[in-house]
Amino acid sequence: MAQVPGMSLVGVASPHLLERDPGMFAGVAREADGGALLDAVKPDAVVIASATLAHHELAGLCVERGVACLVEKPLAFTAAQAEAMVSMGERAVVMPAHAMVFSPGVRALREALGGGGFGRVLRARVTRRFVSGGVEAPSTWSRDALYQVLYHAVYLLGVVTGTCASEVIRVDARGASRPEVVRATLRAPGGVEAEILLDFTGTSAFDELAAFGEHGKRLAWVREEGTESLVHDTPSGDRTTSIERGSDAEGMLAAFRDAVLDGRPAPIPTVDGRDAMRTASAVLEGLAGHLARPNAPKHVSSPAMRPRGEP
Repeated sequence: MAQVPGMSLVGVASPHLLERDPGMFAGVAREADGGALLDAVKPDAVVIASATLAHHELAGLCVERGVACLVEKPLAFTAAQAEAMVSMGERAVVMPAHAMVFSPGVRALREALGGGGFGRVLRARVTRRFVSGGVEAPSTWSRDALYQVLYHAVYLLGVVTGTCASEVIRVDARGASRPEVVRATLRAPGGVEAEILLDFTGTSAFDELAAFGEHGKRLAWVREEGTESLVHDTPSGDRTTSIERGSDAEGMLAAFRDAVLDGRPAPIPTVDGRDAMRTASAVLEGLAGHLARPNAPKHVSSPAMRPRGEP
């Protein structure tokens, strides 16, 4: 927040906050109860960075007072809570914190696709490679760990397909005691084919969001080793355009600030958070064999699925 002009931290609430040394929160209002803080400080906006279980309740406290809130992902703990928060988003700004959407390179990709020069998107793909044994690579077939990674991939796909709601067609995976590779094939409304590829065996981190169009067109955002670029297909081969690296979080906070101050809708609608939960949960259903039996056969394919009630 300190890096975003027009934003300042005026108060913090957390159940055990008053029992601890204030640390970095010295000098701002502090309360154990969220509602008490809202009533004492009367902020313009709130960032909800609590445990997921509390998102719904805290967003309700904000919306009751007409205060915009930015909600850490995933949007809610259950499908019912997410649905209720979509209704809240019709009364006040309730914005899911989909930070990677605000990476400078992803924003440049979205602008390029929206400029009309690329044409119709036929296919989209998200590729995420994680360092084997790293913090983000699950050490076992963990539903919670995979859900977090899938949620990010789903909302990134939405930048290209225009929606976080996609039908899951097929899920394949490799790995006995832990996930090595997960691949999901999806279909977005309008017939756009989409794919999520997660590789947990890498020696370096790599992210790519690619759009494929008519006549072999391809436009991709790539982030690797701290650098970002856009890759265009040209008749003479790929052309890479470097993108100045910036903070995803700062970009997200600035977009949230603008929506609040200008009285505009959230740049990420609440429904995207709900739909990302549904789609990520449906992919997890396709991995049920691995998740229930860590030493299941290496390839699992899923039939038609319904979204889970809870992530």
